[in-house]
Amino acid sequence: MRGVSSEDKKKVKEFKNQLLSAEELDGLGEVIELLRPATDFTHWVGGSDYSTISQVYDKVHNLLPRVISFQTETAQDMHLKLEALIKSSWPEDKISDGMHLSMHFNPGCAGSKIWDLENAHQIAEHAAEDAAYAATETGCHEN
Repeated sequence: MRGVSSEDKKKVKEFKNQLLSAEELDGLGEVIELLRPATDFTHWVGGSDYSTISQVYDKVHNLLPRVISFQTETAQDMHLKLEALIKSSWPEDKISDGMHLSMHFNPGCAGSKIWDLENAHQIAEHAAEDAAYAATETGCHEN
């Protein structure tokens, strides 16, 4: 850099040190890809006239892309932490039978991983029992 003052050389060096490395750019790109579905989800919820809990539950559990699609350790670690947070905040074993049924009959939840077809008959029986019990308790159903 002939003809450039030492002050300018120093500024150029400082500027270069502030730039992200190729590895950091790769990690940042993958983190953006990891979080893109969350952005789409918040736009969907915010733009929806109303969204049902069955739709939200399903979308939350299908929020993250597969971890194997990420090459950087940063994105993989972040994926694992987000996955653990989703599982602890939105536990699948706490989904009521009624919500399972509403997910099954909601076209927006078609193909949901949460809906377990093997247990569908049990869920339907439990929901019918719950409805019958509620009807007798409220006096809506006379024997």
